[in-house]
Amino acid sequence: MGFHTTYSVNASAEMAYDLSPAVWGRGIATAACASLLEWGGRCHIGRPRIQATVLPEKARSIPALERVGFQREGLLRSYRKARVPSRDF
Repeated sequence: MGFHTTYSVNASAEMAYDLSPAVWGRGIATAACASLLEWGGRCHIGRPRIQATVLPEKARSIPALERVGFQREGLLRSYRKARVPSRDF
């Protein structure tokens, strides 16, 4: 878990995490997201926008992100290559 991409010119950062399926559904992602956001705010990363993108098949991540204050904004078509070809997020 961490901020894998930061954009100085846009004053934004993208948060990412990866959990083993063996621990899904235990609140770990929610707790980790809350901790990272708190840490980022405390350390003043200087990014008013922090975002996270989710693959459609990982939709269980969406409620975890919403619980810590993220808002769903829409579908990014062919947004990023993830195991080729470009995929929606």
